[in-house]
Amino acid sequence: MVLILLGRWKVKGREHIPSSGPLVVVCNHRSYWDPILVGCALNRQVHFMAKAELFSYPLLGTVLNKVGSFPIKRGQSDRNALRTAINLLKENKIIGVFPEGTRSKTENLLPFKPGINMVAYKAQCPILPMAVVNSRKVLLGWFYAVEVRIGKPIAFASMDQRPSSEVLEDLSEQIRQAVSDLLK
Repeated sequence: MVLILLGRWKVKGREHIPSSGPLVVVCNHRSYWDPILVGCALNRQVHFMAKAELFSYPLLGTVLNKVGSFPIKRGQSDRNALRTAINLLKENKIIGVFPEGTRSKTENLLPFKPGINMVAYKAQCPILPMAVVNSRKVLLGWFYAVEVRIGKPIAFASMDQRPSSEVLEDLSEQIRQAVSDLLK
């Protein structure tokens, strides 16, 4: 409803969204609108990882908790956040991640932070690449069309043993490339 009032927006690639099962959504991050746009584009609730500092604001922290977001401490290996993500995925939920770790001030993708690949491996679930275009211009109304683009899910190959760091880096680059391709 809010998006209809604020301006034009469209979603491309909805046919790629699995109707059930666990899913890790990976998306670029340009504005505060990105989680709302991603959540509206999917037909299922998304539990977003959000920087822990946001939960310290009383109103915002309450809203984030109510919509199912959970905190992640940036700049360190936050095992609690990773455990929360894995548990949600084991309950067939969707988690949303902005692996750049912060909002990019340019149209270029920032390097992806490590960690989400291990979550997908442990939960043995697909990764859904997404891209949001023009999200910084949501408040400019009908002059700009905001677009959410959804790519084909990337299946994490079933492995009996922990993948090497090289395998995880390759997967991270594959995911980053999929998001980058959606931005073109």
